[in-house]
Amino acid sequence: KQMAQFIGTVVGTKMQNTAKVSVIRMSLHPQVLKYVRQRKTYFAHDVGNQCREGDMVRIQEAAKSFSKRKHFVVAQILDKSGHPRTHLHVTETARTVVNDNSHPKTQKDAQT
Repeated sequence: KQMAQFIGTVVGTKMQNTAKVSVIRMSLHPQVLKYVRQRKTYFAHDVGNQCREGDMVRIQEAAKSFSKRKHFVVAQILDKSGHPRTHLHVTETARTVVNDNSHPKTQKDAQT
């Protein structure tokens, strides 16, 4: 029997040695005859917590399940995305720009 393999995106890494992977597949709707997206999430064993949110990974079915819901293992990290929370850096720089006293309105307030 061949082991199941899927390609998906990591959506969560809050558990120790576990990655939550979302797999999207297209299936034909029987009545409408259009393709619809179906999404399912799998828990996969991630040795050493190497995955980050947003990474594209290939998961494959393990020979023996790790726990009640964890039956897959991360076989390969296909595409490493940057840290998903890069917008925090932008808001920090925006905050420093807003607090800068070179803005004309803040100079008027400072003078009065």
